[in-house]
Amino acid sequence: MGPTTASNQSKRHTRGEFFSSATGLAAMLGSAASANGQQVPAPEPGEGLRLLSQFPFGKTYSSEEVQRLLRPPRGFQQANTARVGLPFWWDRETKMLVNPFNNHFDSSIKPGDYKLDATVLNFRASREELGDVWERMDNNCQLNINPKSVSSEGDRLEWILMTGINVAQSLFSARDGQLATLTQNNKPTEALQKSEAVVFKKGNCTLGITINAQRKKSVWDILLSTVKKFAGSAVFGVLPIPKLYQTAIQSVTAALDQLTTQSRVIQVLGGRSYEYRLYEGTTKADLVFRPGHWVVLDSEFAAAHMDRDRNLAGVYLDIPGLLYQLKDANGQRVDTTYTVLDLKLDPVTNT
Repeated sequence: MGPTTASNQSKRHTRGEFFSSATGLAAMLGSAASANGQQVPAPEPGEGLRLLSQFPFGKTYSSEEVQRLLRPPRGFQQANTARVGLPFWWDRETKMLVNPFNNHFDSSIKPGDYKLDATVLNFRASREELGDVWERMDNNCQLNINPKSVSSEGDRLEWILMTGINVAQSLFSARDGQLATLTQNNKPTEALQKSEAVVFKKGNCTLGITINAQRKKSVWDILLSTVKKFAGSAVFGVLPIPKLYQTAIQSVTAALDQLTTQSRVIQVLGGRSYEYRLYEGTTKADLVFRPGHWVVLDSEFAAAHMDRDRNLAGVYLDIPGLLYQLKDANGQRVDTTYTVLDLKLDPVTNT
């Protein structure tokens, strides 16, 4: 794909306009909470799962926390029993899921600005979690992408892309009853207008990917189909919340948190955002981001399958089947919770 051009129209958006837009969005979310009114009985989470009380938007792991999660000492047991998502990049040459601590810079990514293009390919539930969360078909899936960057003036910016996935019996693959493959309306970044696109600047990016379970026909289902609604698709809606300045992210997140007191969600794969470097010469982050297929999976499973370099040992991404399943060395399906995304970076040319 060729370079993306930043138009003059996008340059005319001011910080005040974006702040005003975010304030209006927070008010809309607050109205949704008031309109919903009654509290919905909270679903009972299974072992290792917990009800979400606060969204992690706006929160980033510290360097020490990233070290503990992605480079755990041998025999270290995670104190947090909730499922936290760990990111791994699929190296198609070596057929390995690589710890982003060990990633080398992509030679095609030169200094400059890059637009994120995200495609959600699937999500898979462990056998235990399927029974606890999805098997009764009374919850839908809420998959969230939370990128962060900076403006041309150096101000911190965030985006929240919430995707609603209708969990029905037909969603799960006939070849894998725990795997939901997504092929339509699965590019949440396309829901953003050109002037609102996720653009990473100055060689750094921050990215968080989480999965929750939300009650069917709750205020969440309505909210996720308010802005971008799809009919006849597993993805029923996308709520894109673009270009939030630091002061605005707090009000928007508070409004979303308020909704959880009325219609609870179960945290399936939680966690904060991770900071990455895009190319040589940037020193802020410990991790390296490369375009391609990324797998975000259960931290407990990942820690148990790391080799001495903290890459995943004996776990492979099966792309030829187009289900994007994780399999073991014997070609058998791996029973853990994960999602697979195709994350591309398109160069941005300013005019």
